[in-house]
Amino acid sequence: GRRDPQVRALQCLLRKHDLYQGEITGRYNRATKRAVLRFQRTRDLRVTGRVAKNSWTALLSEGPAPLSKYGSASNAVRRLQRALNAATGAELAVTGVFERRTTRAVRGYQRTRGLRRTGVVAQDTWRQLQAGRF
Repeated sequence: GRRDPQVRALQCLLRKHDLYQGEITGRYNRATKRAVLRFQRTRDLRVTGRVAKNSWTALLSEGPAPLSKYGSASNAVRRLQRALNAATGAELAVTGVFERRTTRAVRGYQRTRGLRRTGVVAQDTWRQLQAGRF
């Protein structure tokens, strides 16, 4: 029954992915929980109905996975910045511009996931984020 802006954001993201058809109320109701459970099941996440770090990371990174690197500017970079904030607590400004702080956050994330620390977001890094890995 929790009500707050994060739940509104959650409902919007779930609606964007055709998992939630209810009203955007900001209240964590049954319809919201069902949508979260469906998202977790379809993404092979731990199915709890709670939106923890792994679910936020997967949900925020959901979408096309283009090669992104220093100097890139796109909505994909916005998704990347939001997902890194959820996964690592990087506290990046969500600007859509891949700059120095984003590069550092990507390298740190790649290190924790055992990936090559290139600072470039290719399929391997997107796969980890979209799987909710942190």
